[in-house]
Amino acid sequence: MAAPSPTPSVVNKFGGRLVGADWRYLFNQRLKLDKNWQTGVADVHTISGHTDSVYCVQYDHDKIVTGSRDRSVKVWDSKTLQCVRTLMGHDASVLCLKYDSTTLVTGSSDSTVIVWDWQAGTPLLRLASHTAGVLDVAFDDEHVVSCSKDCTIKV
Repeated sequence: MAAPSPTPSVVNKFGGRLVGADWRYLFNQRLKLDKNWQTGVADVHTISGHTDSVYCVQYDHDKIVTGSRDRSVKVWDSKTLQCVRTLMGHDASVLCLKYDSTTLVTGSSDSTVIVWDWQAGTPLLRLASHTAGVLDVAFDDEHVVSCSKDCTIKV
């Protein structure tokens, strides 16, 4: 049986270990976060720029990407909260989106899925196999998967 590590570690929800993490600090941060949620204390910033309802969002350290009923996808700088790019290509509301470092995939009420080179802002492919609005999308290096109000999943 191996001796316990002298340095406390924490297993995060994704299975990774935070070796050497100070568990007291992490515990106190969690308590602080829980208290903030319970009391509604938070720094709230508002981003404005869409002209109609915003239906979907994804973010990372550098950017926030949103899709809207105004048929646009907007890319925002997460530090300045300024819009750095607007993508237009759908004929109806943008209901869902997913992105990685090079590709953005959007689904719309117009029943289409668009695969974008989002950094260049250009559509690479328009998929029009659904007969109703596209509610969600997912993709990897080989496939795009979408689901729709037409009760189908397309791969």
